[in-house]
Amino acid sequence: MIKKRKSVLYIMIIISLILVACNKSKKQESEHIQNAISLADEEQLESCITDTGSELVKDARYRDSSLSAKERAIDLLSYMTLDEKVGQMIIGESKNNEVESISENQIGGLLEKLSANSNNSADDWLKQNILYQNVASKTRLGIPLFIATEDICGNTIMGPTIFPNCIGLGATDDSKLMEQVGKVVNSELTEAGFNWNIVSVSSYLKDSHPSLSYEGYGQELSLVTNLSNSYLKGFYNKENSYSILSTLSLCFEDGKVTNSKTNIGRTSSYITMEGLTYPYKEAIKHHVKAIYIPNIKMNGKLISTNRDLIMNCLKKTYQFSGIVFTEADIDTVKSFDREKLLKEEINSGIDMLLIKDSYENTKNAIINLVGDGLIRSDRIDEAVTRILTVKFKQGLFDHLKKKVYYPHLIGSSKNRSIAREAVRKSIVLLKNKDHIVNNLKKIKKIAVYGTAAKNISIQCGRLSNNLQNKQEGTTFYQALEKLHNKKIYYSEYGDKAFDADVCIIVVGEELVRIKNGLEYNDKRTTLKLSANNKELIKKVKLENDKKPIILVLYSANPIIMNQEIDMVDSFIAAWLPGTEGEGITDVLFGDYDFTGTLSYPWPKNEGQTEYAFHVGYGLKKSNHKEKQ
Repeated sequence: MIKKRKSVLYIMIIISLILVACNKSKKQESEHIQNAISLADEEQLESCITDTGSELVKDARYRDSSLSAKERAIDLLSYMTLDEKVGQMIIGESKNNEVESISENQIGGLLEKLSANSNNSADDWLKQNILYQNVASKTRLGIPLFIATEDICGNTIMGPTIFPNCIGLGATDDSKLMEQVGKVVNSELTEAGFNWNIVSVSSYLKDSHPSLSYEGYGQELSLVTNLSNSYLKGFYNKENSYSILSTLSLCFEDGKVTNSKTNIGRTSSYITMEGLTYPYKEAIKHHVKAIYIPNIKMNGKLISTNRDLIMNCLKKTYQFSGIVFTEADIDTVKSFDREKLLKEEINSGIDMLLIKDSYENTKNAIINLVGDGLIRSDRIDEAVTRILTVKFKQGLFDHLKKKVYYPHLIGSSKNRSIAREAVRKSIVLLKNKDHIVNNLKKIKKIAVYGTAAKNISIQCGRLSNNLQNKQEGTTFYQALEKLHNKKIYYSEYGDKAFDADVCIIVVGEELVRIKNGLEYNDKRTTLKLSANNKELIKKVKLENDKKPIILVLYSANPIIMNQEIDMVDSFIAAWLPGTEGEGITDVLFGDYDFTGTLSYPWPKNEGQTEYAFHVGYGLKKSNHKEKQ
């Protein structure tokens, strides 16, 4: 009896020692990660990711980098449970700390939205993303994460290079420039620890839309396809080293929305299968690795549940080997429709689902559908094999452990010079009475009016890091101050007259509604010029009736402003130019000419039945002729 008690006591002591050692090991591991992050200097930061996965798979074939990505993916799949497989199919929208979601749900990726209200610097995002990858590396199989963001025209965190919005880039119609833009966005996202740009290619919209046109290059499908594929070239890395996963995201929309709170249910009256497949076919040729299927309807059916498009056309006919994903958004669907939507989308060929909430509920729902035979296990295997193959091809399993980051390269002078060129080529001269802009180089005294002239956040379309005008960049007013032999006057509200030779009004139309310096979650609902901008233009005209007036408009889309265009001598559509205001002064006061042309018609009314300017219109300093 005493011997038994001693044996039990010895066992308890051994267990206690093991637990203490485990806790110490975990504490040391946590301290190692945190120390690696805190000791990083301003110039570089190493990922410091240690060996991945458990001892159970230490010698598994999928760890052998000499094998092909497909071979490694198939081997890794053989070790996975159904729970782990389904976890890989989920991209969770990050809220705050996602350590628990990564370790417990073992999700395939995170979407981190770079909110306009966020104060995170590139360093902050990088440290957080490294921490998330370390957590993923400690799971049973050590599968790295996709860490994604929605980046339209430049990394929207503190200090990046921000390019003109898509409609502005569309006005350039310059495929070589677009490839350079893609390379810059790719490099800056990489240095912030991201590896997937979910919104890397723009929408195709038939008409101007109050809140969606900023995502579209233009009205013509050929233009959208050409610029999209040029942009994607900038993401392609022939050396197959660590890079950003490129995505084709096409959202077809003509303004008809059946549910304003979610993408699900949007309809398009002009969408066709030919229109859908043509851009995808071309993008696959240019090495796109992920395709986003929008939750809009064609012939009364959600495209994300269209098996002919996804499984038969994209995967079989076009032999697309990458990932097909959609925004499931299941929490906005009635509970009794939840499993039905998941079943239809996955069976139609969707490989990954972007989920805003309830990762665990989504996982359990899919697992139950497999258990009930409503989703075949080989469909799950096919989806996960695609996901893992892309991760292997991207180098996430091999390069993350030795990746060195250089966040100080974000917003470099080289990158900003490319953005400045993009601004020069994007702005469109729509009116030039008496050739007023031709003579600006000789003019000495300039009066500038409007908040937008000095506000970098408005210049970036409120898509930049925050709304408090702290984004790094050069405003239009700062660009004017850099000009030689110019006297610059300024009035925010237009209620002053100056001894100036010319007046320049800069007005900005908000893409989102702003209150107390914060962003509302609702976007523009009208194409009409806002009342405060109308008032500003009237005041300047009243105070300076005998002086030439140039109107510069920052907007995400064409704006209805017929009377205001008539009031001024010159009118320039500058779109949302981004961080490089000198691109505007290069053309107005320098030796560069206007080359931008409209990629959307400029409407006279909300119904868009009449137009002030048509697609392809854009003046040069030398003439008034419409460009063909």
